[in-house]
Amino acid sequence: MKSPSILPHSNQAGITYFEVIMVIALLTAITSLTLIIGTSSFRGYQFRTSREVLRSVLVTARQNSLSNIAESKHGVRLEANQITLFRFPYTTGTSTNQVFAFEGGVRLAGITFPYDVVFTQLSADTTAVNFTITNDHGKTGTISISSEGAISW
Repeated sequence: MKSPSILPHSNQAGITYFEVIMVIALLTAITSLTLIIGTSSFRGYQFRTSREVLRSVLVTARQNSLSNIAESKHGVRLEANQITLFRFPYTTGTSTNQVFAFEGGVRLAGITFPYDVVFTQLSADTTAVNFTITNDHGKTGTISISSEGAISW
């Protein structure tokens, strides 16, 4: 009777270098595709977040004017890459100003900067305006403010 050999037999199946290289190439391709999709999703998220912050700041200024907070008009200063919520009249550096910067290449277009949207006390009337929010990757959206202060996007 032959005793079992402790050395592997040369005819046993195993993983070849070619198979290892193919698995690494497949994993690399999957990872690359995931990064491309993830980056695109993140850019869309930045754009939607900036648009929502802009809408929220405009609504806040409108509500503050309707509520006659501090017995003053309230407004939003629109600049290419940031917006400022302020109590009328706008003064740079005032402690009541709240500045919100856009990130990820998001910016405003379609108006001359700086542009102030000021809502009248108790009625929220303002000058009608349309402008565009855009980013470096082709996403755009239009925001309209009617003379009665209605905000649509």
